[in-house]
Amino acid sequence: MENTAASQFLALLVAGINLLIMIVSKLPPLKNKPAWKWVFRVTLIILILVAAAYVYLLTRPAVRITDPQEKAEVAIEEMVKGTSKNIPASREIWLVLYSHPVRRYYPQDRPAEMETTGNWASPCTIGIRENTGVKFDILAVLTDARLGQVFRNYHSESAKNANWPGMEKLPEAAKIHHRITVIRK
Repeated sequence: MENTAASQFLALLVAGINLLIMIVSKLPPLKNKPAWKWVFRVTLIILILVAAAYVYLLTRPAVRITDPQEKAEVAIEEMVKGTSKNIPASREIWLVLYSHPVRRYYPQDRPAEMETTGNWASPCTIGIRENTGVKFDILAVLTDARLGQVFRNYHSESAKNANWPGMEKLPEAAKIHHRITVIRK
């Protein structure tokens, strides 16, 4: 995510500079002081907006799956790993498996285990034994306490009934931070 934030910041900065160049190129010579005051004010506003955007991009939560890679062939049991930054203590990272054939979402057993570095890992069961060659999406979802409880309740009920039906759709509160597609070996 850091590269994305940096590239977004750079794009904003370049856009601001281009706008400033365009405005300055249309201005009369320096002896017109009111016009130059206006340019100074516009420049100041642009710099403040760019700085605010940069701060926003640096402080928002970011979650990324690093292993397995996109389009990787995976076993039925995989340890999914990733990185994160700016995750509030009240939030958890959960993996959710999306099955293409049945079009359902399967929250995994528990939230990912976080390290102080922001790295995380979580076991993920990818389909059933018969799913060789089938596509699945692995989603990294950042949850609040309520959504985490929804996932826990799903597992509690499923374990009690020995049936994991999956969810037709993710709850509204689910914010997908990263999604990869994998293929079962």
